[in-house]
Amino acid sequence: MVKVMGEYQVINPIHNEIKINSALRDKTVYLVGQIDDDTSLEITHFLRRINDNDLKSNNINKQITIIIDSYGGSVWSGNAIIGMMNYLKSKGYTITGIVQSMCFSMAFDILCNCDKRYGYSHSEYMIHQSQGGNPYGALVKAERMVAYNKKQWNKSVEYYIKDTKITREQIENLYETDLEWFMLSEEALELNVINKII
Repeated sequence: MVKVMGEYQVINPIHNEIKINSALRDKTVYLVGQIDDDTSLEITHFLRRINDNDLKSNNINKQITIIIDSYGGSVWSGNAIIGMMNYLKSKGYTITGIVQSMCFSMAFDILCNCDKRYGYSHSEYMIHQSQGGNPYGALVKAERMVAYNKKQWNKSVEYYIKDTKITREQIENLYETDLEWFMLSEEALELNVINKII
């Protein structure tokens, strides 16, 4: 059991079995729900295990699929996943991201770091400014957090510009208006957020 918002929630053992079997047998990793420390640990662990198993068996099939169904979460936890993905790509892996239903916020950054990106006909996508930190500390801490958030935002913008057809002007407009940009599958395809609707 895990504690969720003050209440205990039973973890479905079938879900865990699906995740483990999919990762170790099919090289498919599920990024589902909130991106937090636990999610980051689970995803990076499975990615590392896939690489270890391939090394032991001399497997030359270096294809990994990440199934994404997430409304986002922690920038730090998401960056740990992206770091592991980039490490595996440097070892010759190709990573495919498939969006089942939603790919919001930090999950969008993870998708942009996949080599191939697909989504279903009813999948939805969303980007917005980087958010984080506690605004109730000393002024100098707030200023430092703002500076950090701007750095994080600029890093995300580089993903978007490099890997999609989203323009810097569109991103600047999003930044100025402080709005979330929601996209349906057709718009995501048009902007090369995904390469194909499947």
